[in-house]
Amino acid sequence: MEDWHRKFYSDEAKVEIGLGGGYERVWRKPGTELQDRYLRATFKRERVSTMFWAAISYGRRSQLIHIRQRPPEEYRRPNDWAGMDSVEYCEEVLRPGFLPLWEEAGGSAEGFSLVEDGSKIHIAAYSRQFKLGNGIVCSDWPGYSPDLNPIENLWRTLKRRLKIRFRSPQRQPRGIAGLVRAAQEEWNGIEQEKLDRFIESMPIRVLQVIRRHGGHSGW
Repeated sequence: MEDWHRKFYSDEAKVEIGLGGGYERVWRKPGTELQDRYLRATFKRERVSTMFWAAISYGRRSQLIHIRQRPPEEYRRPNDWAGMDSVEYCEEVLRPGFLPLWEEAGGSAEGFSLVEDGSKIHIAAYSRQFKLGNGIVCSDWPGYSPDLNPIENLWRTLKRRLKIRFRSPQRQPRGIAGLVRAAQEEWNGIEQEKLDRFIESMPIRVLQVIRRHGGHSGW
C-alpha cells in the first residue's frame, strides 16, 4: 500500500454541460391514459464543453487545470487538430499544476512517481525532456489499463456534482469561463477522504483485472 500511496495519478477529462433537450421519457401501465402532466418539455440548453487535467495522490491533489484550445496561430504542424500538444501539456499543465506538488512531496527522492496513460502528448520528445529536466519519474503503467487509474472515479464524482449544480436551466454556466469556475469549485469541494479511499482500493483493482484476464476491474 505504501507504493500506491507514493504515486501521482494524472489524467485529462472532457466535461460537457447542457446537452440535449426535448421530452422526458415516462412509463405508464397499458390501457391507462397518457395525461398532459407527463408531457413536460425539457429546456434546450446551450452546450458548454471543455477539457481539464488533474493529478491526485494519497493526501494530496493538484489544482483542476483548464486546458485551453489553442488558436490557429499556435498550430505547429499542417494537420494540427487544435487540442493540447506536448508543449502546452508541459508549460501550461505540468509546470504550474504539477511541479509544485511534486517538489512539495519530495519527488523521486521520496519514492514518488507519476502515472500517465500512453497518450502521444505524454510520451512525445518535448514531454520526455521536460520530465527528465525536472526530475519527474514516470511509473511503468499499461497502455490499456481498464479502470485502474483511481482518478477516473474522481472525474465521475466531479461530473455528478456539476450535473446536480446545473440541474436547473436558470443556473446554467455562462460560457466556458463559467463552467471552469464551477468545475474548480466542485473539485476543491470533493472530500480528501473519498479521494484517499479510491487510492486505497488499488490492490483490489489489480486483483480483479488479473482474475478477469485483463478485463475491467469493475471500478
